[in-house]
Amino acid sequence: MWNEFIRSMRMEDLISNRDRELLLLPPLLTNEPGDQLPLFLLATSCCNNHCKRV
Repeated sequence: MWNEFIRSMRMEDLISNRDRELLLLPPLLTNEPGDQLPLFLLATSCCNNHCKRV
């Protein structure tokens, strides 16, 4: 679903090709259920969790 959203933003020329490539999620490497999050969201989550511990 995320990749479809990013592709639609590119089709409407709201983001550049480079932005699209950075935001697209790679195909699932495992068959485990669950949603993948974009890396920038994971990084933010990790940073927030680390900052709360300090």
